[in-house]
Amino acid sequence: MVIAASEQYYGRGEYLYLSDNDVYFKPDWLDTLEGLYACVWSQGFRVLGAYNHPYHQPTSILRLGPYAGHEVNALATQSMLMSWEVWDKYGPFCQTPVDKVCQSEDVDFTNKIRSDGFKLGVVSPTLVANCGITNSFGEHIPGWEMVKRQAPAGVIVE
Repeated sequence: MVIAASEQYYGRGEYLYLSDNDVYFKPDWLDTLEGLYACVWSQGFRVLGAYNHPYHQPTSILRLGPYAGHEVNALATQSMLMSWEVWDKYGPFCQTPVDKVCQSEDVDFTNKIRSDGFKLGVVSPTLVANCGITNSFGEHIPGWEMVKRQAPAGVIVE
């Protein structure tokens, strides 16, 4: 519903970017991510993240100048850049009851993309850092210790 409301209010730009509200954006992150997305589209990538949960390990590497594009089997919602064409074809996310979180909505969405033979990727080094180690109910997220260790010095992680 949030994407539909945002689209109704702001319209559509060239891309759709999804992010959590508890992330840290590194300087020039968006310009860099958009440029890399344009480069990997022809390689079959349909969603590119500036960050991914540490549980989602890369399956292959694609060199992109000073960056690497890592193919992954799942991409967390902390950072997803895609064309509206991708969202129109594979979205929306599956519904999650209000009292539930961490139900793999991102995995269901990305599995649909992969089942059509396309790829998901994440940029390395990351352009975004996750600062949230608890869910909506104050419980630690899976892998919270790893997420906390990945945060840049000086970034508050709670």
